[in-house]
Amino acid sequence: MGLKKESVLLLMKEGLRESFKGRMVTLGRQDVLVTYEELIELANQVGYPLRLLSNIALSDKSDMEKLKFISDRSLFFMLGFDDLKSVDFSSYENADVIYDLNRDLLPADLVSSANVVLDPGTIEHVFHVPNSLKNIFKMLQVTGRVIHIAPSSNHMDHGFYMFSPTLFRDYYLANQFDLQPLKIIRYKPQSFLSWKIAAYFPQFFQSFSFGGLDACMYAVYCIAKKTALSSSDRIPQQSHYEHNLWKETSQFSRISRLKNLIKKSPVFYRGSLFFYRFYKKFVFLKKFISVYRD
Repeated sequence: MGLKKESVLLLMKEGLRESFKGRMVTLGRQDVLVTYEELIELANQVGYPLRLLSNIALSDKSDMEKLKFISDRSLFFMLGFDDLKSVDFSSYENADVIYDLNRDLLPADLVSSANVVLDPGTIEHVFHVPNSLKNIFKMLQVTGRVIHIAPSSNHMDHGFYMFSPTLFRDYYLANQFDLQPLKIIRYKPQSFLSWKIAAYFPQFFQSFSFGGLDACMYAVYCIAKKTALSSSDRIPQQSHYEHNLWKETSQFSRISRLKNLIKKSPVFYRGSLFFYRFYKKFVFLKKFISVYRD
């Protein structure tokens, strides 16, 4: 897994909202695609109080070390954490704890140990998603936070899954976590193009559910805090259907009747559809701003 400058910037902004301390557990070791000089520049940009270290370790991968990218441990200590644990299925990248998130028997030294669990693109590779979420719940202390940066549309075969934001929203609300507003990240594979980000509102994204997105790649940015009332085993119902389609209002009925009336004239319908889609796409793209301006 990798943390680009945009990922680090998002972490800094979250650390400014609520400071980082104690133990961070990362799901997998992280390749940090940031040099020390770039980290200082990002911190100065947002006013983040980095902890100064006497020795900055570079990546233990030779190709990344040549580019002077810092290690994940150096990054997280500089962000304010006092203790770090990485969890992975394989020992390939020298994780601290070898554990399969598909399982439901979390090692005792990880239970209720984490102030922050970072999932920067891991659980999509875990077949048993409910168990991976349950493991995250078990790792967190009460008031601990989980931070997900999870792939959504246009990540075919990257992992087992591409997640819709409603999964995180509905799961964490059903299990009584304190959920921060979700955000949608829009980006292109080219590394020199910065991420764009927009607040997630289910009703707004509803009209883009079927072929409404563009060729960009999308991801979900989710932060949820465990409370004394939080659980991990409450199965959510998808809120979009529960709150809208299952409770159809007269407003929805009027919209449906208007659509059916327009469809009676094929030429008028095609013209209206073209301008409607153009307008919606314009409004949609206007919602996204650079991560560096967020």
